[in-house]
Amino acid sequence: DYTTLPGPYDFIEIAAMNAQGHMAGYAALSDGRLIPLRFGPSDTVTVLEVPGDASGIAEDISDNGLVAGYIIHPNGGRESCYWDEKGMHLVNGFDNGSRADAINNTGMIAGTGFGNDSRMNPFREAFGQSIAPLLLLEGMDTGVVQAINDTGIAVGAVNNWALENYSACLWGLDGYPLLLEDLGGLYSQAHDVNGQEVVVGYATPPGGYFQAVRWLDKRLDALNLPDSVSSEARAVNMHGHIAGEFLDPESRPHAFVWIEGQVHDLGPGTRFAAFNDQNEVITIRTTPEGRDYPTLWIPQGK
Repeated sequence: DYTTLPGPYDFIEIAAMNAQGHMAGYAALSDGRLIPLRFGPSDTVTVLEVPGDASGIAEDISDNGLVAGYIIHPNGGRESCYWDEKGMHLVNGFDNGSRADAINNTGMIAGTGFGNDSRMNPFREAFGQSIAPLLLLEGMDTGVVQAINDTGIAVGAVNNWALENYSACLWGLDGYPLLLEDLGGLYSQAHDVNGQEVVVGYATPPGGYFQAVRWLDKRLDALNLPDSVSSEARAVNMHGHIAGEFLDPESRPHAFVWIEGQVHDLGPGTRFAAFNDQNEVITIRTTPEGRDYPTLWIPQGK
Protein backbone atom coordinates (compact mmCIF):
# COMPACT_ATOMS: atom_id res chain seq x y z
CA ASP A 1 0.00 0.00 0.00
CA TYR A 2 1.91 3.03 -1.25
CA THR A 3 -0.66 5.49 0.16
CA THR A 4 0.97 5.22 3.60
CA LEU A 5 4.48 6.42 2.75
CA PRO A 6 5.94 8.87 5.27
CA GLY A 7 6.04 12.53 4.39
CA PRO A 8 3.61 15.25 3.28
CA TYR A 9 3.30 13.96 -0.30
CA ASP A 10 0.46 15.30 -2.41
CA PHE A 11 0.73 12.38 -4.85
CA ILE A 12 3.08 9.60 -5.92
CA GLU A 13 3.74 8.42 -9.48
CA ILE A 14 5.41 5.14 -10.50
CA ALA A 15 7.33 5.38 -13.78
CA ALA A 16 9.01 1.98 -14.16
CA MET A 17 9.46 -1.46 -12.58
CA ASN A 18 12.33 -3.91 -13.07
CA ALA A 19 12.33 -7.72 -13.14
CA GLN A 20 12.81 -7.88 -9.36
CA GLY A 21 9.75 -5.72 -8.74
CA HIS A 22 11.78 -2.66 -7.70
CA MET A 23 10.30 0.60 -8.95
CA ALA A 24 11.29 4.15 -9.83
CA GLY A 25 9.06 7.19 -9.63
CA TYR A 26 8.54 10.43 -7.83
CA ALA A 27 6.39 12.23 -5.28
CA ALA A 28 5.08 15.79 -5.12
CA LEU A 29 5.66 17.75 -1.92
CA SER A 30 3.26 20.34 -0.57
CA ASP A 31 5.67 23.12 -1.66
CA GLY A 32 5.45 21.97 -5.29
CA ARG A 33 8.85 20.26 -5.52
CA LEU A 34 9.14 16.77 -7.00
CA ILE A 35 11.22 14.17 -5.18
CA PRO A 36 12.68 11.14 -7.05
CA LEU A 37 12.09 7.78 -5.36
CA ARG A 38 13.31 4.20 -5.63
CA PHE A 39 11.04 1.47 -4.21
CA GLY A 40 12.73 -1.74 -3.06
CA PRO A 41 14.28 -4.04 -2.26
CA SER A 42 11.48 -5.38 -0.06
CA ASP A 43 9.38 -2.56 1.41
CA THR A 44 12.11 0.09 1.49
CA VAL A 45 11.61 3.47 -0.16
CA THR A 46 14.69 5.58 -0.91
CA VAL A 47 14.54 9.32 -1.56
CA LEU A 48 17.15 9.89 -4.26
CA GLU A 49 19.65 12.73 -4.03
CA VAL A 50 19.02 16.07 -5.74
CA PRO A 51 21.10 19.25 -5.39
CA GLY A 52 19.86 22.12 -3.23
CA ASP A 53 16.31 23.25 -3.95
CA ALA A 54 16.07 21.30 -7.21
CA SER A 55 13.31 18.82 -8.00
CA GLY A 56 13.91 15.42 -9.51
CA ILE A 57 12.06 12.77 -11.49
CA ALA A 58 13.09 9.11 -11.75
CA GLU A 59 11.91 7.71 -15.09
CA ASP A 60 13.41 4.21 -15.41
CA ILE A 61 15.18 1.49 -13.41
CA SER A 62 17.42 -1.31 -14.66
CA ASP A 63 17.43 -4.87 -13.35
CA ASN A 64 20.64 -4.11 -11.44
CA GLY A 65 19.09 -1.11 -9.71
CA LEU A 66 20.45 1.84 -11.72
CA VAL A 67 17.88 4.63 -11.95
CA ALA A 68 17.73 7.20 -14.78
CA GLY A 69 15.90 10.50 -14.76
CA TYR A 70 16.55 14.19 -14.50
CA ILE A 71 16.69 17.09 -12.10
CA ILE A 72 14.75 20.34 -12.50
CA HIS A 73 16.47 23.47 -11.25
CA PRO A 74 14.45 26.33 -9.69
CA ASN A 75 14.90 28.30 -12.95
CA GLY A 76 13.28 25.45 -14.90
CA GLY A 77 16.47 24.07 -16.43
CA ARG A 78 16.75 20.28 -16.69
CA GLU A 79 19.76 18.00 -16.47
CA SER A 80 19.85 14.27 -17.18
CA CYS A 81 21.27 12.08 -14.46
CA TYR A 82 21.42 8.58 -13.08
CA TRP A 83 21.54 7.27 -9.54
CA ASP A 84 23.54 4.30 -8.24
CA GLU A 85 24.69 3.17 -4.79
CA LYS A 86 27.12 6.13 -4.68
CA GLY A 87 24.51 8.78 -5.37
CA MET A 88 23.58 11.04 -8.27
CA HIS A 89 25.66 11.46 -11.45
CA LEU A 90 24.93 14.17 -14.02
CA VAL A 91 24.90 13.44 -17.76
CA ASN A 92 25.90 16.58 -19.67
CA GLY A 93 26.05 17.45 -23.34
CA PHE A 94 23.32 19.91 -24.38
CA ASP A 95 23.35 23.71 -24.08
CA ASN A 96 19.80 24.01 -22.76
CA GLY A 97 19.66 20.83 -20.71
CA SER A 98 18.26 17.37 -21.23
CA ARG A 99 16.09 14.65 -19.74
CA ALA A 100 16.97 10.95 -19.47
CA ASP A 101 13.93 8.75 -20.01
CA ALA A 102 15.40 5.24 -20.24
CA ILE A 103 18.27 3.06 -19.03
CA ASN A 104 19.15 -0.51 -20.00
CA ASN A 105 20.86 -3.30 -18.07
CA THR A 106 24.30 -2.33 -19.38
CA GLY A 107 23.95 1.21 -18.00
CA MET A 108 23.30 2.87 -21.37
CA ILE A 109 21.04 5.91 -21.05
CA ALA A 110 18.73 7.43 -23.67
CA GLY A 111 16.66 10.57 -23.66
CA THR A 112 16.09 13.98 -25.17
CA GLY A 113 18.34 17.05 -25.20
CA PHE A 114 17.37 20.67 -25.75
CA GLY A 115 19.46 22.83 -28.08
CA ASN A 116 19.73 26.60 -28.46
CA ASP A 117 17.01 26.51 -31.12
CA SER A 118 14.58 24.90 -28.59
CA ARG A 119 14.43 21.75 -30.69
CA MET A 120 14.34 18.37 -29.00
CA ASN A 121 17.26 16.12 -29.92
CA PRO A 122 17.27 12.40 -29.12
CA PHE A 123 20.47 10.99 -27.60
CA ARG A 124 22.07 7.80 -26.36
CA GLU A 125 24.93 7.70 -23.83
CA ALA A 126 27.16 4.72 -23.08
CA PHE A 127 27.80 4.28 -19.37
CA GLY A 128 30.33 6.90 -18.25
CA GLN A 129 31.08 8.04 -21.81
CA SER A 130 30.07 11.05 -23.89
CA ILE A 131 26.58 11.63 -25.28
CA ALA A 132 26.02 10.42 -28.86
CA PRO A 133 23.20 12.34 -30.61
CA LEU A 134 20.75 10.18 -32.53
CA LEU A 135 20.11 11.36 -36.07
CA LEU A 136 16.89 12.77 -37.52
CA LEU A 137 15.48 12.09 -40.95
CA GLU A 138 15.57 14.90 -43.50
CA GLY A 139 12.51 17.09 -43.02
CA MET A 140 12.07 16.15 -39.38
CA ASP A 141 12.56 18.89 -36.78
CA THR A 142 12.69 17.06 -33.44
CA GLY A 143 12.83 13.61 -31.91
CA VAL A 144 12.21 11.96 -28.55
CA VAL A 145 13.41 8.61 -27.17
CA GLN A 146 11.07 6.55 -25.00
CA ALA A 147 12.99 3.30 -24.42
CA ILE A 148 16.26 1.47 -25.07
CA ASN A 149 16.93 -2.28 -25.01
CA ASP A 150 20.04 -4.08 -23.78
CA THR A 151 21.73 -4.05 -27.19
CA GLY A 152 21.28 -0.27 -27.51
CA ILE A 153 18.31 -0.17 -29.90
CA ALA A 154 16.27 2.95 -29.07
CA VAL A 155 12.68 3.80 -29.98
CA GLY A 156 10.48 6.86 -29.83
CA ALA A 157 9.18 9.34 -32.38
CA VAL A 158 10.27 12.10 -34.78
CA ASN A 159 8.25 15.18 -35.60
CA ASN A 160 7.70 17.63 -38.44
CA TRP A 161 6.46 20.94 -37.03
CA ALA A 162 5.11 22.25 -40.34
CA LEU A 163 3.02 19.13 -41.03
CA GLU A 164 1.99 18.85 -37.34
CA ASN A 165 2.59 15.12 -37.33
CA TYR A 166 4.88 12.69 -35.56
CA SER A 167 6.02 9.23 -36.54
CA ALA A 168 7.20 6.16 -34.63
CA CYS A 169 10.91 5.64 -35.07
CA LEU A 170 13.64 3.10 -34.27
CA TRP A 171 17.32 4.03 -33.98
CA GLY A 172 19.87 1.32 -34.72
CA LEU A 173 23.34 0.99 -33.25
CA ASP A 174 24.69 3.30 -35.97
CA GLY A 175 22.40 6.09 -34.74
CA TYR A 176 20.40 6.24 -37.97
CA PRO A 177 16.60 6.38 -37.71
CA LEU A 178 14.10 4.01 -39.30
CA LEU A 179 10.49 5.11 -39.60
CA LEU A 180 8.11 2.35 -38.53
CA GLU A 181 5.00 1.38 -40.46
CA ASP A 182 1.83 3.27 -39.46
CA LEU A 183 -1.93 3.11 -40.02
CA GLY A 184 -2.05 6.01 -42.47
CA GLY A 185 -2.93 8.76 -39.99
CA LEU A 186 -0.94 11.72 -38.70
CA TYR A 187 0.37 10.20 -35.51
CA SER A 188 2.33 7.17 -34.35
CA GLN A 189 4.76 6.66 -31.49
CA ALA A 190 6.88 3.80 -30.17
CA HIS A 191 6.84 3.48 -26.37
CA ASP A 192 8.98 0.41 -25.67
CA VAL A 193 11.26 -2.24 -27.22
CA ASN A 194 12.43 -5.60 -25.84
CA GLY A 195 15.55 -7.67 -26.48
CA GLN A 196 13.98 -9.35 -29.52
CA GLU A 197 13.29 -5.89 -31.01
CA VAL A 198 9.53 -6.25 -30.56
CA VAL A 199 8.31 -2.65 -30.45
CA VAL A 200 4.99 -1.40 -29.05
CA GLY A 201 3.18 1.92 -29.11
CA TYR A 202 0.25 3.43 -30.96
CA ALA A 203 -0.78 4.67 -34.38
CA THR A 204 -3.80 6.47 -35.80
CA PRO A 205 -5.79 5.65 -38.93
CA PRO A 206 -6.82 8.65 -41.07
CA GLY A 207 -9.12 10.80 -38.94
CA GLY A 208 -9.16 8.17 -36.18
CA TYR A 209 -8.13 7.79 -32.57
CA PHE A 210 -5.01 6.21 -31.09
CA GLN A 211 -4.83 2.44 -31.55
CA ALA A 212 -2.46 0.14 -29.64
CA VAL A 213 -0.02 -1.54 -32.01
CA ARG A 214 2.93 -3.91 -32.05
CA TRP A 215 5.78 -3.91 -34.57
CA LEU A 216 7.05 -7.46 -35.04
CA ASP A 217 10.06 -7.67 -37.39
CA LYS A 218 9.28 -3.98 -38.03
CA ARG A 219 5.84 -4.87 -39.44
CA LEU A 220 2.80 -3.31 -37.79
CA ASP A 221 0.13 -5.38 -36.06
CA ALA A 222 -2.87 -3.63 -34.45
CA LEU A 223 -3.98 -5.13 -31.12
CA ASN A 224 -7.63 -6.12 -30.84
CA LEU A 225 -9.00 -4.56 -27.63
CA PRO A 226 -12.78 -5.07 -27.24
CA ASP A 227 -14.81 -2.05 -26.05
CA SER A 228 -11.88 0.25 -26.78
CA VAL A 229 -12.36 3.71 -28.28
CA SER A 230 -8.72 4.76 -27.97
CA SER A 231 -5.71 2.72 -26.83
CA GLU A 232 -1.93 2.68 -26.38
CA ALA A 233 0.52 -0.19 -25.87
CA ARG A 234 2.97 1.21 -23.33
CA ALA A 235 5.34 -1.67 -22.45
CA VAL A 236 6.57 -5.03 -23.77
CA ASN A 237 8.51 -7.54 -21.67
CA MET A 238 11.07 -10.21 -22.55
CA HIS A 239 8.29 -12.72 -23.33
CA GLY A 240 6.61 -10.41 -25.82
CA HIS A 241 3.69 -9.79 -23.46
CA ILE A 242 2.28 -6.29 -23.69
CA ALA A 243 0.67 -3.86 -21.25
CA GLY A 244 -1.00 -0.53 -21.78
CA GLU A 245 -4.19 1.42 -21.42
CA PHE A 246 -7.43 2.05 -23.31
CA LEU A 247 -10.48 4.26 -23.00
CA ASP A 248 -13.94 2.70 -23.08
CA PRO A 249 -17.01 4.35 -24.70
CA GLU A 250 -17.65 6.21 -21.41
CA SER A 251 -14.09 7.65 -21.53
CA ARG A 252 -13.00 5.60 -18.52
CA PRO A 253 -9.38 4.39 -18.53
CA HIS A 254 -8.64 0.65 -18.35
CA ALA A 255 -5.16 -0.76 -17.86
CA PHE A 256 -4.69 -4.02 -19.74
CA VAL A 257 -2.26 -6.89 -20.25
CA TRP A 258 -2.10 -8.62 -23.67
CA ILE A 259 -0.68 -12.15 -23.68
CA GLU A 260 -0.59 -14.03 -26.99
CA GLY A 261 -3.80 -12.45 -28.21
CA GLN A 262 -5.69 -12.72 -24.92
CA VAL A 263 -6.62 -9.41 -23.28
CA HIS A 264 -6.71 -9.10 -19.48
CA ASP A 265 -8.74 -5.99 -18.61
CA LEU A 266 -7.79 -4.64 -15.16
CA GLY A 267 -11.04 -2.75 -14.89
CA PRO A 268 -12.46 0.77 -15.29
CA GLY A 269 -10.63 3.55 -13.51
CA THR A 270 -7.19 1.92 -13.72
CA ARG A 271 -4.39 3.84 -15.46
CA PHE A 272 -1.25 2.04 -16.59
CA ALA A 273 2.06 2.89 -14.87
CA ALA A 274 4.61 0.04 -15.22
CA PHE A 275 5.11 -3.59 -16.33
CA ASN A 276 7.94 -6.10 -15.89
CA ASP A 277 9.25 -9.47 -17.09
CA GLN A 278 7.24 -11.28 -14.38
CA ASN A 279 3.97 -9.96 -15.89
CA GLU A 280 3.49 -7.79 -12.80
CA VAL A 281 1.68 -4.52 -13.43
CA ILE A 282 1.51 -1.22 -11.59
CA THR A 283 -1.64 0.81 -12.13
CA ILE A 284 -2.82 4.14 -10.77
CA ARG A 285 -6.34 4.46 -9.42
CA THR A 286 -8.03 7.68 -8.32
CA THR A 287 -10.08 7.53 -5.10
CA PRO A 288 -13.49 9.25 -4.81
CA GLU A 289 -11.64 11.95 -2.84
CA GLY A 290 -9.47 12.63 -5.87
CA ARG A 291 -6.26 11.07 -4.57
CA ASP A 292 -4.15 8.93 -6.90
CA TYR A 293 -2.55 5.78 -5.54
CA PRO A 294 -0.50 3.00 -7.14
CA THR A 295 -1.58 -0.64 -7.05
CA LEU A 296 0.53 -3.74 -7.76
CA TRP A 297 -1.13 -6.57 -9.73
CA ILE A 298 0.44 -10.04 -9.55
CA PRO A 299 -0.44 -12.89 -11.97
CA GLN A 300 -2.70 -15.59 -10.58
CA GLY A 301 -0.80 -18.55 -9.15
CA LYS A 302 2.38 -16.59 -8.49
